[in-house]
Amino acid sequence: LCPAQGVSVTLQCDHPQLSCGEDNLIVRAARAFCAAIDPGMEGIAIRFSLQKRIPMQGGLGGGSADAAAALMALNRLCGAPMNTDQLCALGATLGADIPMCIRGNQGPQTARGIGELLSPAPGLAPDVTLLIVLPGTAVSTPAAFRLLDEGCTPQQMEQREQALQQHYAAHLQALASGDMPALALTSFNRFEEAVFALQPQTAQVFALLQSLQPDAVRMSGSGPTLVGYFASSERAAAAQRALQSRGLESVLCHPLA
Repeated sequence: LCPAQGVSVTLQCDHPQLSCGEDNLIVRAARAFCAAIDPGMEGIAIRFSLQKRIPMQGGLGGGSADAAAALMALNRLCGAPMNTDQLCALGATLGADIPMCIRGNQGPQTARGIGELLSPAPGLAPDVTLLIVLPGTAVSTPAAFRLLDEGCTPQQMEQREQALQQHYAAHLQALASGDMPALALTSFNRFEEAVFALQPQTAQVFALLQSLQPDAVRMSGSGPTLVGYFASSERAAAAQRALQSRGLESVLCHPLA
């Protein structure tokens, strides 16, 4: 695509460590959108203001959500020249998680491929309490991928794929039935083994969270953010107090209905 150099895109952000230059996903998304709808676009100035609330390099999809919001906002302002499928296809050229963020307002989704193949899925029960825990470190996603792939033979990859298919069907059933013990048994995040090897501190916080009686614990994305799943809001609040006493930052939240 033409980079739409006739379009001025500027970004300001309240987070001093976030780059607001051409490498930012919001800026890249804006340029990609303009190039897609009119490669010869000229004399257009686009200004974004970002309040950064999702931790950087936390495995929570913050940058992807920002880019998705930028694409959806521009599409609306321009009279919706793209449908959702087209926006998702454009977003996938920028980041694998962006299509999920674009379709997020349509309800829970399951993702295949690199994350771009989406279909509706059962969601967590709205009365489940999630405890989001920030271990205080950051993870380089490329570094985590490299460590995960090191020494993995084609035979091991095939075995992983077979196991994944079994977990996938069982996990969807656990979600559909609201069976928290089954959810714990069928959920997994392959990145955990890589990140825990890179960051023993994150593994220690994971073990601490497990000791606070959650129904399940998983790392989010490529980490290091951890998520405790609690069927009891009282146990979740008690777990948060225990983490706070150890100086760990955490947030209580609920799934979208």
